[in-house]
Amino acid sequence: KTHYGSQQPLSQDAEQMKLQGSKAGKANNAGNATNADGTQKIPKDTQEMMQGMEIALKKVDPKTVPLSCGTAVENVRSQVTTMLETGQRNVQQGYVKAADFEGVAGKLREARSQTTMADCESATGNKKLFYQCMSNNRNHAIGCGSKYKY
Repeated sequence: KTHYGSQQPLSQDAEQMKLQGSKAGKANNAGNATNADGTQKIPKDTQEMMQGMEIALKKVDPKTVPLSCGTAVENVRSQVTTMLETGQRNVQQGYVKAADFEGVAGKLREARSQTTMADCESATGNKKLFYQCMSNNRNHAIGCGSKYKY
């Protein structure tokens, strides 16, 4: 019997579910191994997934869309924010040294702060092509940035 609402069911005949989170499972066993620099070793299956994601993020949709500064700016800022959050988690979990992350994070924060409507609207050349590329919701800043360096 399913109960929908804020009132508790009359009887507690269901048993507690046991969920496996990030603290359990075989992926965490590799977390005990460390690299020479003291960071945690990344499990092989995770490394393979990372390589696949890198390839996918570098791909740019061949379909050209019209420049939309609102879409492009939002896409860039959102994606850079996600990259920063992911990098910070990797530092907290011991996969990346804080100093190494900060070197990259500083550049990402600077790029994010410079990504504005005014910058997009006044862009020319490769920068305009970058913003046009980022107007397509299927593209990622890594792919568009690699294709249209400015």
